[in-house]
Amino acid sequence: MATPPLSDPPGSDLATRAFSAAGPRISTLRGMAGRVRLPHARRHRSTARRITLAVFAGLATLAILLTLDGIWAGRTMFRGVSSARSALTEGAVAVVTGDPQAAVPHFEHAASAADSALDASGHPSISLLGRLPWLGDNLGAVEAVAQASRSSADAGMAMVEAARILDWRDLRLPAAEAIGAVDLAKIEQATPAIDRVASELGAAAARLEAADTGRLVGPVASGYDDALETLQRRAAIALDTRDFMEVLPRFLGGGARRRYLLAIQTLGRPQGTGGEVDLVGVLSARDGVMTLSSALTPAGEAFAATTTTTDARAAGANLMAAATDAGFGKLDGVVLADSLWLADALWTTGSVEVADRALPVNSDQAAKVLEREVFEARDAGAAATRRAEVATAIVESYLARRPATEAFAVALARDVAEQDLVIVASKPRDRRMLEGLGAGGTSRAPARQAVSVTWDTVVDNHAAVFTRREVSHRVVLEADGSARVRTVVSLVNEAPDGPPSALLGFDLPATVPEPAGVNPVGGWAADVGVAIPRKAERITAETSIPSETTTAKDEGSKSVVARLAADPGDSMSLTVSYRMADAKTVDGIYRVLVTPQPAWPAGVVRVRIDAPPGVAIAEASEEFEVGGLSARYVGTPTRPFVLWVRFA
Repeated sequence: MATPPLSDPPGSDLATRAFSAAGPRISTLRGMAGRVRLPHARRHRSTARRITLAVFAGLATLAILLTLDGIWAGRTMFRGVSSARSALTEGAVAVVTGDPQAAVPHFEHAASAADSALDASGHPSISLLGRLPWLGDNLGAVEAVAQASRSSADAGMAMVEAARILDWRDLRLPAAEAIGAVDLAKIEQATPAIDRVASELGAAAARLEAADTGRLVGPVASGYDDALETLQRRAAIALDTRDFMEVLPRFLGGGARRRYLLAIQTLGRPQGTGGEVDLVGVLSARDGVMTLSSALTPAGEAFAATTTTTDARAAGANLMAAATDAGFGKLDGVVLADSLWLADALWTTGSVEVADRALPVNSDQAAKVLEREVFEARDAGAAATRRAEVATAIVESYLARRPATEAFAVALARDVAEQDLVIVASKPRDRRMLEGLGAGGTSRAPARQAVSVTWDTVVDNHAAVFTRREVSHRVVLEADGSARVRTVVSLVNEAPDGPPSALLGFDLPATVPEPAGVNPVGGWAADVGVAIPRKAERITAETSIPSETTTAKDEGSKSVVARLAADPGDSMSLTVSYRMADAKTVDGIYRVLVTPQPAWPAGVVRVRIDAPPGVAIAEASEEFEVGGLSARYVGTPTRPFVLWVRFA
């Protein structure tokens, strides 16, 4: 039997049935809808993410570009600086070797390389990196070197201009036929160009010195130091060259005749400035031409004591007065030189033939010839005449030859530095210009800590050339800032005791006492002055053989003076001790000024500085050898210099 159809519940309709049938399915969709983002929200959040990613991508790209730019710019800076320095060196060599035209492309290349380095320093990456403390210092130093190289290139081009004016076509002195024949017109025309060279290099050196170098790394630090040292040296040479060219026309009689006393000292008879003046002559100059118008002749007693002072300027004044009294007429100054200058004259221009001598006199033998050979086996008069002949031949040869520029400059600088050549002018303007060059015989300022010993002979022979004269100076620094100082001066006489000659001396009659108590043949004696600080305390002086000692004061300086005398084979010494309440150690640095007296042969100097108790030596000047708590120097100095020690 058929089943009857089911009927709807009471009160239901079609919609209700449909909803009821779909109920479980709708609940499932609602749950899914709660977990699914609406279309509008999904679009908004995706855009923010894309913007963020784009910003980060842009920053990363910028960082990469800046890094690449920094690498490129940095390499360009370093390459430009290195290339510029190399080109500057090549250009300078071309100029001084007499080929200014060949120097032009080198200086142009140096300018271009320096410009490329400076352009690279302006890149954004370098500007940003330059703000970093440590890295900025190093980049700034490289940029400073590039700027200095650019200025040096400009100076090089000015030097090329000067070389062309001077007609500098070879290695020899430009604008000159000889040392004693100079074209003053060319010198005056080229001086403005040389002045530009000095100005450019001086300004560049000043800018480079002003760079902050406190935190430079190894390669940058060494490169900076090398560049600064080279630039300072070139700037100093340029300044000296400019000053030399400015004074030269006046000195060589531009527009008016000039006359100078040429006074030659013999180092075999030591005196304050070096030696006793035993030869004199006259140098005349007019319009660039200088000659020895009056040959060198024995000076005589009138000039014997003119150089007992250690002040070369005062010695010049003494010589001018003696020359006036001797009838030399109006003089414009004094050229004070010694046998070592005459030796350098031969080193500059070559050996010279001398009458009655088988071999020419060369620079290696000159001092021995002038200080020993001319006095051997001769009486005093014949020896003085022979020495005058040799010296005159050297001076005349020197003035008549055209040497290499480098040889002339090196010898002149050495002679001025070692005080073997001093020029004292009578006119204040000329004197100031010469003193600016270091050749004018300026007064020595007394130093608080100095090693300065002078020898003044008191016998008539030249036996000093056989002696060993040594100085040993020791400073013991104390914890309270004071110092104990001891200076020992020793004389060892290695002269033979005969035969009698102008060199060794002559026997005296039995009724005449021996001078200074030594054998007149081979014996030697001198008054020795040891400089001490003005504020020295507890001064003691003692000689190894009893001898009188005194303390002398002269124009702000103070010294202990004693006589040392020794026969052939004997020796004698002087010991001076004192205390300084204030050793003047500034910023942990103690300095000693060593001022040797010109001598032949040069004497040995020893300096020792002991650190205060509990203090170590951190650094010292290159002349010192540091061992433990002491710094030691041993040498035969020929020019003034400073020794220093820095304590930790």
